[in-house]
Amino acid sequence: MQGYRVAILTAGTGSRLGTKAARAHKTLLRVGTKAVISHIIDIFPPEVTFVIGVGHNAHLIQQYLDTVHGERTFMYVPVEYGPGWGPGYSLGECRHQGIADRQSTRLNSRHL
Repeated sequence: MQGYRVAILTAGTGSRLGTKAARAHKTLLRVGTKAVISHIIDIFPPEVTFVIGVGHNAHLIQQYLDTVHGERTFMYVPVEYGPGWGPGYSLGECRHQGIADRQSTRLNSRHL
């Protein structure tokens, strides 16, 4: 599994969550005892590098991951976000960091 990377797309605003998204980033909302993004990260072995597409409230994602998952390797990719843009655009931005369609696993919070 050496050299394999996982893209997690977190750039969206979570507008479908209404007021919950206004208080916290959608990937930081808890499911059971952990944040959504922690459930995703915990699926993968420790040697995996995560490419995190960040946009809306990127600082919250970075602070959380560096604090809670400090032993993991993260690459943060800024994604400029606008109306009508979605996961395909975010993945395209992450592709510059070594994420390829058939060689990588792509997850976002919609998968949970």
